[in-house]
Amino acid sequence: MMSHKRCNRTKTSLRCVSIVFTTVYELEGRCLKYCVMESNVKYGDWKLQQLREELKKRGVKISGRKKELVERLVGLDNLGRTAAQILEPEYVMAVPDSAAYQDIHAGMSTIVKITQQRLIDYLHSNEKEYERKVEEMYIQRYVRFIRVADKDRLQFIRGSVWAEMKKNVSYNVDISIDKNAVIQEAQCDCAVGQGPTAHCKHVACIIYCVIQFGINKNIITEVTCTQRLQTFHHAKAYKGSPMKAAKLHDVRGHTSRYDPRPEAFRNQKCYPDNFRNAVINFQVCYPRCTIENRRKTHKETVL
Repeated sequence: MMSHKRCNRTKTSLRCVSIVFTTVYELEGRCLKYCVMESNVKYGDWKLQQLREELKKRGVKISGRKKELVERLVGLDNLGRTAAQILEPEYVMAVPDSAAYQDIHAGMSTIVKITQQRLIDYLHSNEKEYERKVEEMYIQRYVRFIRVADKDRLQFIRGSVWAEMKKNVSYNVDISIDKNAVIQEAQCDCAVGQGPTAHCKHVACIIYCVIQFGINKNIITEVTCTQRLQTFHHAKAYKGSPMKAAKLHDVRGHTSRYDPRPEAFRNQKCYPDNFRNAVINFQVCYPRCTIENRRKTHKETVL
């Protein structure tokens, strides 16, 4: 005899909502419990890179949003099987070796010329409309580099595009084109760029870059550090708050005040009054005489 009992305990988190089931078997008067429950690991607290590394270890495809990756891992834990038995491996393009690629330059004449209509048709075949954002990303120098290689009557384009919403993150793009300028395959490292028909904005931006090269024999890429003017000799902006000179002694911890006068003339009685009288008397006796004229007169008297 076998009975099923549903536990009232539920687990709710970012990953999903799961229910723990307990199956009770009765055999010869004894009760045997078999409990199927998910792992206690909270995948919702993991970073996206950690989720992808875990899925890669299990041999599952790693593309998709964070919610999809979390549900994929939770499903694997519930079933208790390896990834190879459940999901097919992620598609990866067969591309030439990295040494076969070379940077695009103005002297190249072997680059396949792609038209704007080819790009639009490729996006329409994947049920996506052409967006002006692709042109804006190209003008704003989101493209890091673009290289080309030939193999098996196909031309492979490899490029890298900066992420639009993330800092210091870039995605690698691979595209294969035949001699008739028809896009055969494409893949990207972003979440929606799984091959062989990747149609994200990063793929479209690289294709648009190739289109511009066919028209202008030049492309716009990011400005490298060697292309910028040196700024090490420029004065750095002072970010501190201004301070009066009278407070410098307190900041530096000086216990005494510096007095430039000879020691014999320091701390004399009635010194302020004597100094004031000397200034007033000088102005009265020599109303039209400046200090410079007094120096000249003194030199003439000495000579």
